[in-house]
Amino acid sequence: VRRIKECAKVGGDNFKVLVLMKNSPWPLPWQLIRIEGVKFSSADEDAKNFQDFDIVVFDENFDGVFSGKFSDAEWVEEIFGLRENLLLNARTKRGIFDKSIED
Repeated sequence: VRRIKECAKVGGDNFKVLVLMKNSPWPLPWQLIRIEGVKFSSADEDAKNFQDFDIVVFDENFDGVFSGKFSDAEWVEEIFGLRENLLLNARTKRGIFDKSIED
């Protein structure tokens, strides 16, 4: 969550986050309520346009959908725990990630 907030500060008006989960996303909606451009979904269809987003967060149910889709040259991978027994994979575009750690 901290990374999303840091990236939102440097991301500008077009900053967008895609959160794809079959599990309940709680408490992410509450934690990200002040950040515009966050889309929550559980639909596989929404994964097709992942490159339109600056950050993509997904649970293990989308591992197969995204297998081989994220280039290490373009995306930074982080894994974090949302709740007990629920790990999420977060991919951040390298340019915005680099800006977020400079500040």
